Amino acid sequence: MADGQRHPDELRTYLKDEYKKATGGTLKIEEQSWGDALTKLTAQLPDSKNTPDVTEIGNTWSPTFTTAGSFADLSGVYKDLGGEDLLQSFVEVGEVDGKQYALPYYFGSRYVTYRKDIWGAAGLEQPKTLDEFNESVAKLKTPDQSGFYIGGQYWRNGISWIFANGGELAKKDGDTWKSTLSDPKTIVGLEQFQTLFQDASNAPVTESDSTPWVNINNDKSGAAPTAATIIAPGWAHWSIGDFVEE
Repeated sequence: MADGQRHPDELRTYLKDEYKKATGGTLKIEEQSWGDALTKLTAQLPDSKNTPDVTEIGNTWSPTFTTAGSFADLSGVYKDLGGEDLLQSFVEVGEVDGKQYALPYYFGSRYVTYRKDIWGAAGLEQPKTLDEFNESVAKLKTPDQSGFYIGGQYWRNGISWIFANGGELAKKDGDTWKSTLSDPKTIVGLEQFQTLFQDASNAPVTESDSTPWVNINNDKSGAAPTAATIIAPGWAHWSIGDFVEE
């Protein structure tokens, strides 16, 4: 499993106990960091003695393994694992030719978090449209502060602006996927994101995955934040706010 913060000891103990009851065997749980998980899994899959029985991956990785035939067909247990109640867009990500090879364990949305004190001091109200948001965060940018901290290569956030403008990354034409990055609506989203990065963010142009909650918080000494606004997965709310040890 990757990213152990979502898997408390109580869950691990439960899984081991239930596995013991059902099989008489011993369940071994290995925690991998996201940075190493993809490389390690790719190396272990061809080795039947070392490949895991069950593994957790990010949904963006699913097609890498499902389309290569690396995973077992889960269609027979689809209903038992949630069926129609599962988030169907994530089910589709793990689907090949109508069969399910990876199913969603959990999912979360991305949220925009902003500093009310900084926005208020600038006389800005909560925006009601995407255009208003883009304009507001640009006004909040200073040499020491991002109005909206977002990395230049953080594509998983960037595609939100593509989708918001009605664009797509690709569409299926028969049995072939064709890029739609040159579609006018997609270009509008890309240009909007580019302008946002240039006008509102001090993040590096090469930054992809990041920890933006570090930028919106006061640091341990109480120094001011380096960002007025961030976007992050919903679980990041645990890391936003006043600093607390552990």
